[in-house]
Order: sequence, then structure tokens, then C-alpha cells
Amino acid sequence: MRLVLTLNAHGKDARFPIHYNEFVQGVIYRNLDEYLAQVFHEEGVRDRKRRLKLFTFSRLLEPCTLTDGWLEPKGPLRPVIASPIVEFLESFACQLVRNRRLHIGSAEFVVESVEVEFQAPYREVVILRVLSPVTVYSTLLTREG
Repeated sequence: MRLVLTLNAHGKDARFPIHYNEFVQGVIYRNLDEYLAQVFHEEGVRDRKRRLKLFTFSRLLEPCTLTDGWLEPKGPLRPVIASPIVEFLESFACQLVRNRRLHIGSAEFVVESVEVEFQAPYREVVILRVLSPVTVYSTLLTREG
């Protein structure tokens, strides 16, 4: 399942660093139920010997101006947050609806909408259009992990 957010900058000086991934992760963890935030951040989900976080988020792709390492949005941002754990996305969406504001770095944004996209039906073959090169590798040395 995925959440598509619509975020509008609050104030004229809304800008955030070009390397913003850590800030977006912080937004996600701060807007989760305290127990879920602790479990996902500290423990993740165990799969044999690995700890998986089981969520991902998109880049902020909307038109932005780059000035001295800072991005300034030129319209609403529409990030996507995805997870197979429904409880995780429910908690995140509820907090966003309650708070209606969030910060990416020092930039404040108003949450205009939270859309839910349910998982597409599984198919054996899919065609993907990617926005950047994809590297695929495995860190598994054996089938057991």
C-alpha cells in the first residue's frame, strides 16, 4: 500500500537541503505512533539474520529551484511513502491528518491531502519505467541469509 501526500510550503522561505533523505526519514518516524516508531527504527522486521525497515519513500520530484545546495519548491510536493505493513501507514496517515503540518529540515509544509493507493494485483511480468539507473545485487551468501 502507498500514501501519496500533497504538501504546500508554508511561508516564502521554504527550502530544504539537496541531501534531504535523512530529513524525510525523520518526518516519517516523528509522525508514527511512539511504539511503532521505536520498533521500526531500532529493530525493524527480522528475516532470518537481517533487520528490514519495510518502508520506502520517493524522491521529492516536483519542480524545485536549486540554489547553493538548497532546494526551493515551485509548487506542491507529492512524496510517496510505501510499506507492506498497513499498521505503519495507518499510523503515519492519522498523525499527518491530526497535525496538518510537518517540517523537512527547517522548511514548514502544510499537509493538503493524504491519498491511499492500494496494492496493484500481482503479475508475473511487469514493465517498469525508472527515473534513474537501477543497481541490483544480493548480499546473500547462502539461501539461509
